[in-house]
Amino acid sequence: MAVVGSSASALYYLYFHTTASGTILTGIHVNDFFVSLSCFSETYKFKLELASIWEISNLGKSHFCVGIIIEHDLIDRHIFLLQMALIDKILEQFKMIDCNPVSTPIESGLILLQHSDTSLT
Repeated sequence: MAVVGSSASALYYLYFHTTASGTILTGIHVNDFFVSLSCFSETYKFKLELASIWEISNLGKSHFCVGIIIEHDLIDRHIFLLQMALIDKILEQFKMIDCNPVSTPIESGLILLQHSDTSLT
């Protein structure tokens, strides 16, 4: 099982595990816990396992947690995580919400050198 989190003092963690039937994604934020799985049968099995240990409430399909939008594609067994809400929050914080994207004004891979009086030839 892989873990995504910033440090031991982080308030959130994201755990994911890949099985033969799909991916299990769990997130913990303070006292909230969400589960997102790419296979319905695994979802039921995982919830039963959790309920055997803790009292849990099923609040329905997860769509958002810790600034991350969660989209499910059960047909193709994919889970998509989008960070648009987090990006919008950062832009708002730094008063850049109305900024516009621009293309790079210099060609990609260009190497800039410091000007020198020495001839290059």
